Amino acid sequence: MDMHYQKVGIFGGTFDPIHNGHLRVALHIEEKLKLNHIYFVPAYRSPYKTDESFAAPHHRSEMVKRAIIPFPHFSVSEFELNKKGVSYTIDTLKHYQGLLSPDAELYFILGTDAFLGIAQWKQVADLFAIAHLVVVSRPGYQFKPLSQILKNDKLAKEFVALSENKEYQHFTGHHIYFFELPTMDISSSELRDKISQHEPYSSFVPKEVQEYIQAQHLYENKDI
Repeated sequence: MDMHYQKVGIFGGTFDPIHNGHLRVALHIEEKLKLNHIYFVPAYRSPYKTDESFAAPHHRSEMVKRAIIPFPHFSVSEFELNKKGVSYTIDTLKHYQGLLSPDAELYFILGTDAFLGIAQWKQVADLFAIAHLVVVSRPGYQFKPLSQILKNDKLAKEFVALSENKEYQHFTGHHIYFFELPTMDISSSELRDKISQHEPYSSFVPKEVQEYIQAQHLYENKDI
């Protein structure tokens, strides 16, 4: 890791598998917020998803590595995979906070679906003191006023709305950004279904990812 990065994106998720929608989100956020680098951080096990991952951690990490080859400002971090156990965002952000220079800024990228449940996250109040949050639209999920999402009046009062439902500022100076992006085409779960049902899916993933999925026989049935 380059200690001199000033604006660093942290893109968490299961990436099971990574697809073109993930890459479009990262490219858009990188451009709009002028990020120096984005780390894709595959989760070992998410505390907020009831289903286990379908591909083993090393397969998910390898697919991310192959997907981001064309993008020098992207890299994969195996911090959560190596740590094992349940992956909590607060632990990951503190890890990167300790690695980067004191004046570096962290931008945590997540979907609307995940953000709507943030009130249940571990040490949620501390998240806003560590990083900016970049919330990306997901089909079927609507942005709501921040007070409705946090479900905590005291915490909600720590923010000022710069643009209702679009940008908020925490008293520490960190922001919550909401981005409406074009539809991600497909979710990872829908993609797994296509693969298991032997339907065409090459338009949804980079060629290198498709080749890996086929070579490793991933998602050919739902018992993987």
